[in-house]
Amino acid sequence: MRVRRVFADTPQGQVHFRYAGAGIPVVLMHWAPASSRQHVGVMELLSERDFQVIAPDLLGYGDSDKPQAQCSIADYARNLGELLDVLGLDGVCLYGGHTTAAVAAEFAATTAVRVRRLALDGSPVLDAADRAARAGKYTPPLELHADGSHMQQAWKRAYRNPAMSLEEVFADCVDFLKAGATYHTGYEAVWAYDMAPRLPQLTMPTLAITTPDDPLADAHRRVLAEVPDCREFVGAPRYSQTVAERDAQMARVLGEFFSPGG
Repeated sequence: MRVRRVFADTPQGQVHFRYAGAGIPVVLMHWAPASSRQHVGVMELLSERDFQVIAPDLLGYGDSDKPQAQCSIADYARNLGELLDVLGLDGVCLYGGHTTAAVAAEFAATTAVRVRRLALDGSPVLDAADRAARAGKYTPPLELHADGSHMQQAWKRAYRNPAMSLEEVFADCVDFLKAGATYHTGYEAVWAYDMAPRLPQLTMPTLAITTPDDPLADAHRRVLAEVPDCREFVGAPRYSQTVAERDAQMARVLGEFFSPGG
């Protein structure tokens, strides 16, 4: 089914999102520093299975407005609620990965009545020392240079999966450059966020997703232990699959979990 694009006005700015299908509402949040483009393949597959799929660009990423100041995870979660208000949606099935796993958990814990099922793909459940240690490693500044060397920095960041085509790497590179000098804002929100206290508050059925090469594998075990109604899915190593293979796997797993009785 065709994936369409539109903007919504929210109190924090215009949010760009993609949508497809009709049925059970599913919200797919992208990883940082990507955009909702990441989920187009999954959206096409899920929208054929009686799901209404919505994938927003996080503020500051993709085509959504850049925030006026550094967002917290709570700010991102509040903006998700504002978007759902505009769309008139409740009882959604919600997916988030890495940065947006924190956003999804915050939203689900604070507005549980709005989330029917929750999927967390790599959860940044990190103590303060670990968050501080990761901060400098993951978010080097993107500085513009007259010789265009910042473009090479963006390419090297995107070209991490040998199974990806050059066209797919280029698309990831464009997403990174769209986020630009503020690409780090989602990460900075994670470094300032303690996700652990939210885990026992996630009372809805929850699916914890990981892969053998996920750098957050230790945190995954905490999610399994501390979320009351939690099951897991361990996928193939992330960098062993093509984009199409990964999309097919994710659509199958989420489709089964988000279906009634799943």
